[in-house]
Amino acid sequence: MSISAKNYAAQAQAGLREWAKRANESHAKDAKAVMDVSEQIGIAVHFALPDNGRILGDGLKGLKGLDLRLPYPSITVEYYVNEKASFNSEMQLRSPKRLAFAFDIPKEMFDDDLDFCDGGIIIFAANYISSEYGDGWFPVPMGVAIPRRWDGFEGLKMFPGISQSEEGKKAFAFTPIPLCHQVTDDIIKKHGAEKGALYAIKDVQDEAIAVLELCEAISCSNVDSEVVETIDQRKNERRIRQGKLPLYETRRLVIKAPLTRSAGNSAGGVSDRQGPREHLRRGHIRRLQDGRRVWVQSCVVGNRENGVINKSYGVTT
Repeated sequence: MSISAKNYAAQAQAGLREWAKRANESHAKDAKAVMDVSEQIGIAVHFALPDNGRILGDGLKGLKGLDLRLPYPSITVEYYVNEKASFNSEMQLRSPKRLAFAFDIPKEMFDDDLDFCDGGIIIFAANYISSEYGDGWFPVPMGVAIPRRWDGFEGLKMFPGISQSEEGKKAFAFTPIPLCHQVTDDIIKKHGAEKGALYAIKDVQDEAIAVLELCEAISCSNVDSEVVETIDQRKNERRIRQGKLPLYETRRLVIKAPLTRSAGNSAGGVSDRQGPREHLRRGHIRRLQDGRRVWVQSCVVGNRENGVINKSYGVTT
């Protein structure tokens, strides 16, 4: 599947600035926080993901036992949500354009919290929605802080519904981090503490999973990133002078040279003498004997003369 750069980072950055200007009179603290995030978005490294923000779709199995690390100190992740994606109309507004902003947790931020003694990441999000307040980019009021050991702490609340994949639900540890404290308080006053917190967390769950899936994919030794299109800075400066949005250089994930037969045999064992029947091998992460992790594309393997095994998989592209 071809992944194109949609420049959501620049769009969201401009939209958040406009939101902050409108909110400054009634929610000054929130406006300042959102303005700060909009500025940080401009210096992040930008990634584009496939539609719906899913890459491997394996329930984050590839991150199991790994420390959670971003490919750069701060990144944005953009993706489009198509009409086929699941949608809870009771708790959510439909948002086709999504942007996640993730960055390493500053050392001093959780210096007295043992769960974050090794650091971690914070994820904030912005969504493009149509609502009673108008169309545009809006900040998600609540973000999440995820510890470096993202799946191993009992001290943080586990939210089993926050990570959904084709294979079920995957819980991970995090603590809620309000971006807009006043807006979050307004939500809690309207819906109550428990339901209000659930509303706020639901708003950021998809973006959090998208960032984790990016971290999972980039942890594979045969997955790298490349620039979708090189940006001419002189033309960019001209665009800005003309009052247009800048174009941000955006990266996408690519699979490097395919795994060799010898490497595959070292991890997969020996098949029977006649070879297996023809079947579809689902895309998966393979752990090699030297400790590397590689992503193996879905493919048809085996010998048709020995029979055919028909399997039905939900494949994320």
